[in-house]
Amino acid sequence: MSQEQSLGPGDFLQLERISRYLRAKQTYLVAIACLYAATRLLVYSAAFPLFNSTDEQAHLDTVDKYANGQRLSRELPPFNDQMKRLFSLYGTVEYFTPRAVIRSANLETPVAKLPAGRREAQFDRSFESWSKQRNTEAQSPPAYYWVAALWYRLGEMAGMHDWKLAYWMRFLNIPLYSTFLWVAYAFLKEVYPDHDFLHIGVPALLAVLPQDVFYGVNREALSPLVFALALLLLFKSLNSRKAISAYLLWGGCLMTGVSFLTDIPNWVLFGAVPAIVYVWAKRHWTEAGRVKAWSVAAGGLLASALLPLIWMARNQSLTGDLSGSRAKIEYLTWTVKPWHEIWQHPIFSRAGLGYFLQELTTSYWRGEYVWEGYPLKSAVADGFYILSSCLFIGLLAAHLLGNRGQEGDKRRLGGLLSLYLLSASILFLAGLSMVFDFHFCKYPSRTAPYFVSGRIMAGTLLPFAVLYVSGFQHLLGRISKKTHPVLVFLPLCAFVAISEALTVHEVFRSQFNFYHLLGHV
Repeated sequence: MSQEQSLGPGDFLQLERISRYLRAKQTYLVAIACLYAATRLLVYSAAFPLFNSTDEQAHLDTVDKYANGQRLSRELPPFNDQMKRLFSLYGTVEYFTPRAVIRSANLETPVAKLPAGRREAQFDRSFESWSKQRNTEAQSPPAYYWVAALWYRLGEMAGMHDWKLAYWMRFLNIPLYSTFLWVAYAFLKEVYPDHDFLHIGVPALLAVLPQDVFYGVNREALSPLVFALALLLLFKSLNSRKAISAYLLWGGCLMTGVSFLTDIPNWVLFGAVPAIVYVWAKRHWTEAGRVKAWSVAAGGLLASALLPLIWMARNQSLTGDLSGSRAKIEYLTWTVKPWHEIWQHPIFSRAGLGYFLQELTTSYWRGEYVWEGYPLKSAVADGFYILSSCLFIGLLAAHLLGNRGQEGDKRRLGGLLSLYLLSASILFLAGLSMVFDFHFCKYPSRTAPYFVSGRIMAGTLLPFAVLYVSGFQHLLGRISKKTHPVLVFLPLCAFVAISEALTVHEVFRSQFNFYHLLGHV
């Protein structure tokens, strides 16, 4: 007997009752997911001390430079004196140093809280060390830093300074990520209007996703929002009324350019734009005339390239480099390999490819923070991230590629583009891993020459979540027709949230975090 035949009237009634409830309470449930995500980011952002293990000092200093109107220069600039003072007073060695070493060296207390003699000695050593370094992020794409500079000014106007202003900058991620969840929900309503489970499942997954890049100052924190906005506007243009449709198409294309100006790896969106523009033009040329429709489409393509071209021209003028990355690459001692050496990379071995994909998958889920010299991770949680991602997305990819035309055009296009965006991002990091000789750099290194920072792909969080949740639903539909997917998926989300809490609980004890500094410094 088939699963469909085994369903009784009671089973159908229960499933329909759950579906009706989700449909009726959809907006309310997504709002709860947004509130939970905001609370989680607030709690963990405050729990982690300044300054984290993913170059937070460089990003914060770049924000300060933008807020104070400092101009881009050909060479990497030094850190501002105000920032060096901040790093020296409130920075901690807990991220990279074992606890036993910290205790033996008496480094458990912030410099700002030490007695005068010790404070001056440690401060001077740290300040001198930062004076010898250069800000490797100062020539990075500017979109995040423009937004963050405004937030920085608001904090100053509210009377914040020193460590409070630094934490204020972290808290910018709260409205950015909460808005991203709501834009993701709008995207799902637009592209998958009848998939009630997706409307709940995707925001729920994104609300608990333990990617730690959102706990610090980092330009990748803006990527998911602008990436999702671009996709939303592009897809809304396909079914909107004629006049509004053109504006939405151009808006989506412009937002694609903004996404690139947030982080260069978001270039993968440029591969999705021609597909959307082509579908849009085919749907509209009979209504407004072929020439007019294709003219609008061509304008959209030009709109997507406009802002990036202006930025690259500025880079060429001020730094002599289109991407603004040459000085950073030289500072890090990287060099481009000869052509024949590129193809000798260990990623072409089974062990190398396995390492690359596993490390990238886990860091995409949980991030890259280390604590006391060790990665903040759980072997059980990492195993779940790897196995579930491969299983759910692999099954859905096989379904999308092997069943042409079985779903509506818009939904199929959404699935295929999501698959492309995720795959292209992975291939981009693989390509970067192959091209460079990393010489004396610690990460990536000659020993492990792989870019496995999932935060670099943060823009693809919405496509990833769509594929993951859709794949889960597809698998559960094959296993059981009697169980509503939300009854299984929400416990999985709870497992992710609990695993993160258990993994990072040690950081709450730090004397350098927001909770301990508040009222004591």
